Amino acid sequence: MHEDFVVSLAMTPDGKILATVVAGMVNQQFIGLIKLWDAASGSELGTLTQTDGTARSIVFSPDGRLLAAGSDNGIELWDTARRQRLLTLSGHTGSVGDLAFSPDGATLASGSGDGTVRLWRVTP
Repeated sequence: MHEDFVVSLAMTPDGKILATVVAGMVNQQFIGLIKLWDAASGSELGTLTQTDGTARSIVFSPDGRLLAAGSDNGIELWDTARRQRLLTLSGHTGSVGDLAFSPDGATLASGSGDGTVRLWRVTP
């Protein structure tokens, strides 16, 4: 269940995991939370706590192992199996509203309110 409205959502290419972005209360502060759900049963699998604001867009890599989350402050790249943030990509000066992985999962494209599109080399 969510405390607030859903900002964004994405599903793994195999349809097994649904990710939703919400703002939630942690230590008396609203922060971005990415909740992972089993698409078949609806049960919650885990929560990723964002450190760089609330994501405006999320996308899974083609193999479902990575999740990219774009926010006002950059792009967080997550390992979905370990529920661990791997790194934050910085460079846009506006919020990141659009994300897409290349079919091989090696490149991430990001579109920002600053009027730029950036290509990032990521290792699947």
